Amino acid sequence: MELDIPPGLIFVRDLASHGIDDRGLRRAAERGTAVRLRRGVYFNGPWKSLTAEERYRLRCEAVARATEELPLLSHQSAAAILGLPSLDSWMSDVHITIEPAAGGRSRNGVRRHAGVVPAASRIEVDGMLVTNVPRTVIDLATTASFRSAVAAADFAIRARAPLTSRDELWAEFTGMRPFSNMRRAQRVLEFATELSDSPGESLSRVVMHELGFPEPELQAHFTNRSGGDIYTDFYWPEHSVVGEFDGRAKYEREQYLGGFTPEEKLWKEKLREDDVRRHVRRFVRWGWKEAMNPMELRALLDDAGLPRLRIRLLT
Repeated sequence: MELDIPPGLIFVRDLASHGIDDRGLRRAAERGTAVRLRRGVYFNGPWKSLTAEERYRLRCEAVARATEELPLLSHQSAAAILGLPSLDSWMSDVHITIEPAAGGRSRNGVRRHAGVVPAASRIEVDGMLVTNVPRTVIDLATTASFRSAVAAADFAIRARAPLTSRDELWAEFTGMRPFSNMRRAQRVLEFATELSDSPGESLSRVVMHELGFPEPELQAHFTNRSGGDIYTDFYWPEHSVVGEFDGRAKYEREQYLGGFTPEEKLWKEKLREDDVRRHVRRFVRWGWKEAMNPMELRALLDDAGLPRLRIRLLT
């Protein structure tokens, strides 16, 4: 017998209102029609069809709503709730920040960070208490990989749809000083830009920097045959090379298609590339596969004629 409960999180403490005892819920978990997320919390729904990010967010919600006193979700958990991207794998542990005097160890899938978070750096999202965007970006800058932290920072301040500003990030950084890994966080903020339009572009930019390629001009402006505007991801004017990160989502997901079919979108992109090629010597494209494998991206850029100045490794 299936659970007569709408899909979503189920808290054992609330079962009585549905006329169900936890034995039925445990049996549903054994059959695979429900998933136990933590003690007293289950998910009723198509768990296997969810992305890793969606599953992780549900684990965060399970922790956030399990007690009457809301914990402060932070670091990667706050990022998941706020919609900040992660280039690192989504972990199973849920991150919370507690007052230094509160004590307590990390256990049962909850990682506790001791720290002072002022009221101004806390917000409520869907009934959960989380660190705000500037604080979350700084926390990620001290704990995540450099690539992932830059992607989150770029996304937060991107010109197209900013969640915060560069000034607010630096204000949060200044207000937190001194703190562990401060220099690491400073490098992330210094490298972040409003001109990166996607996590794939952010990753590409970091990898190109690590490999020692010249710094590109971002969102460079060109014109098409009709005098219209074209903006490119990466441009090296001294070498007459344009580079573009081209994820599959651009041609598959409705929010990126702009009302066109995938075939129409692909044709429009070809015409756009033809227009850009009128202005430059080389035009090179890559996707997630190459961006995640530096030697493959290096080969593409080497072939385009870009020099490598020196090797830099940022972790």
